[in-house]
Amino acid sequence: MKQRIDLLEGDIFKLFWRYLVPTMASTMSVSVFILFDTLFIGRALGNDGLAALNIALPIVNVLTATGLLLGVGGAAAFSVCLGQGKHHEARKLFTSSVVMAVIFGGCLTLIGALSVQPLARFLGATDGNIQLVIDYVGTILKASVFFVLFNCLAVFVRNANAPRLAMWGSITASLSNIVLDVVFIFGFGWGMKGAAIATSLAPVLGLLVVSIYFLREDRILRLTRFSPEPALALRIIGNGGSSFVMDISTGLVIFAFNIALVELVGSLGVSAYGIITNVSLLIAVMFTGVAQTVQPLVSINQGAGLTERVQEVMQLGMSTAAALGAILYLGIALFPEQVVFVFTKEGAALLDLAVPGLRLYGLAFLFMGVNIVATTYFQAVEQPLYSMIISLSRGVVLILVSLTVLPRFLHVKGVWFTAPLAELGTLIISLPLLMTTLPGMASVFARERGIGDGGA
Repeated sequence: MKQRIDLLEGDIFKLFWRYLVPTMASTMSVSVFILFDTLFIGRALGNDGLAALNIALPIVNVLTATGLLLGVGGAAAFSVCLGQGKHHEARKLFTSSVVMAVIFGGCLTLIGALSVQPLARFLGATDGNIQLVIDYVGTILKASVFFVLFNCLAVFVRNANAPRLAMWGSITASLSNIVLDVVFIFGFGWGMKGAAIATSLAPVLGLLVVSIYFLREDRILRLTRFSPEPALALRIIGNGGSSFVMDISTGLVIFAFNIALVELVGSLGVSAYGIITNVSLLIAVMFTGVAQTVQPLVSINQGAGLTERVQEVMQLGMSTAAALGAILYLGIALFPEQVVFVFTKEGAALLDLAVPGLRLYGLAFLFMGVNIVATTYFQAVEQPLYSMIISLSRGVVLILVSLTVLPRFLHVKGVWFTAPLAELGTLIISLPLLMTTLPGMASVFARERGIGDGGA
């Protein structure tokens, strides 16, 4: 089988880079279309449109998170089964993930159809912008199945040795959303609903691209007869749960930071954090690209019992994430003003708050990539408890504890130090878990520090 020859016998370094470039392009393309959505709606509808979009975006986040829950969870188990030679079970996992994607997407569509107005109120819509929020949320939820299914299938296609096709699916979705935004918002004058229609059509077009995979004669992904098996469903959801937590916790963290900053420095602090969080989300997406590169290579080799190859993949993944984090932080530390000016041309008061904030908050990038790769590793080897511990630590527990304590002593600096402290604390938790689970990882970290096997 081509999959076995490539991923179980090929040179790990070449395989890693063969996956890394298209996977990074896939994850980055998602950030690009969100950025353009914000730009176009701001130009066409002003502050009311931007406020409505920010209120409605958590729904897009839920749809994406649901797709990744099933895609990452199912694809990790699928690749492990391939490595074990259990091809029929692998197909059952794929079939179950697709069926669950359709069911979950259908349920979300039903929720939107029956309760879009209460949902808009729950998300924070006011009398002044509720119609804009309803236009966006109601339209998006009608396409729930496509969002969930596309995000699920893209991960499976990447795991099935077609990372470039998954990349082109993501790029197609992003570019089509940008083009259709221009046509529907400015050409047809459809406003917020036009933006929502453009965003809803994007996963449909992306789905058409990744579906080209099923025309291949050597395809590994094949649907089989479906029969409900709770054990398979729990396996998929257990593996993918930490991805869901990471995506959902992003909204919780942003909300908590906004509340803390309003109390400390008012709306100017929220504006500064808006710049910092955009930078952070963009960098986190890069780390996610590294992690999603690691996952299929680890899963199939773990299933085949090739521990040394798994260790080699992890060494590459950890080294790449650590180096990328160091380079990105160096750029931010040296040129924070230039980074801030990409997002705003406002006055000195905002600059004085955002620049030191970015320098302090950016320390988190030194540890963030390693934590994200560690989370994905435990998903890849079907250790959901460990992956959930890391996700909850960095995404919820340590963030909220630090945000409660640090500002009392350091004022606004305490807010900026929250993310670095949470990521460092998570690293202290994740490294022992890695060393315990994967023999030889201790020597890997020693070599990275230049103190093992003869030193640097």
